[in-house]
Amino acid sequence: MNVLPPEVYQNRAREMHLLRSQLQQLEKQVQLYAERIAEKDRVIEELEQSAKDLTEHSRMLEQLLEELPHTYQQKFAQRLGAVQEKVEQLQRENREQKAELHRLSYLLAVQTDSIGQGNDQIETL
Repeated sequence: MNVLPPEVYQNRAREMHLLRSQLQQLEKQVQLYAERIAEKDRVIEELEQSAKDLTEHSRMLEQLLEELPHTYQQKFAQRLGAVQEKVEQLQRENREQKAELHRLSYLLAVQTDSIGQGNDQIETL
């Protein structure tokens, strides 16, 4: 049997202790990197969700912009319809009042003419 001197065992024990210490340090580093990676993964997920939300919001705004001309045209047409109805009503009232004015002017002219003829008859008397 081959027996090694005690210094060899001590050297190997020191090497083992040093290797274990290095292994613990490496495990701590791996743990730290794993935590950093997990945190970055969470940030990436949040950013991806934010990008998704912003893309959806952008699509919604683009659709709204596409619909705006039609919407404004529709609202303008509705408002214009009400204005046109009011203009037509005012024109109709205007025609009626003109007709009434002509009728009253005619009556006034007839009465004035008959009063004038009556005065002529009075003067001849």
